[in-house]
Amino acid sequence: MKSSTLSDTGTSSAEHIAARDLIKADEILRLSAKKMILLRQGHSPAVVSKIRYFEDKEFAGLFAPAP
Repeated sequence: MKSSTLSDTGTSSAEHIAARDLIKADEILRLSAKKMILLRQGHSPAVVSKIRYFEDKEFAGLFAPAP
């Protein structure tokens, strides 16, 4: 945030930088069970919907059942 002040003696300006964690622990804990955080090298993190391939008919037959 930048601010400037004008007075009889001139103008002064200041810049204030406020930072916070990208995502806080409590925000992660509040994510729906149907959501996840996707981390890929060279890309920004993204909140995405999980695909439950074993329940989705579109993925039927594309995976081997657990032994």
